[in-house]
Amino acid sequence: FALSFRLGTLAPWSMEGAPVRQRKARTIHYFLSGSIAGTVSRTFIAPYDRARILLQLGHSRRLWDAFYGVYVHDGIRGYFRGNLINCIRAFGSKGLLFGFNDTFKAAARDIVKKRQWAAMDMQKQKALTSFVAGSLAGPATQLISYPADIIRV
Repeated sequence: FALSFRLGTLAPWSMEGAPVRQRKARTIHYFLSGSIAGTVSRTFIAPYDRARILLQLGHSRRLWDAFYGVYVHDGIRGYFRGNLINCIRAFGSKGLLFGFNDTFKAAARDIVKKRQWAAMDMQKQKALTSFVAGSLAGPATQLISYPADIIRV
């Protein structure tokens, strides 16, 4: 499966008229891309997240004190305590978000074509489908990933 990009944009090529198999492959591709991106981003912000949690719990009064305290007590590994559950949660939630967004965007695009809103400017069609897809993908993702948020607390 190859993902090609139009010259000068970051928008992936259109799946209009593509077989269901290709659409599924693209959705899986987006799911995995979102999962990996979510995991990497969580790992990069793990030290800040750890210090933030210590501040919220009242173990430190200043951010610098929280960072220093973690390093003194636990070393570098202390900054990443609890990061595994964060990565698991991010893997699922960001993957679902990207996958749902792609699926809903394709469905919205099909609805726009069937309703013959083709008279609408192409830029407005893209904006409308992106808005609808994002509006549906966010709540759908939260509905499924909410139990993982409760476990984290």
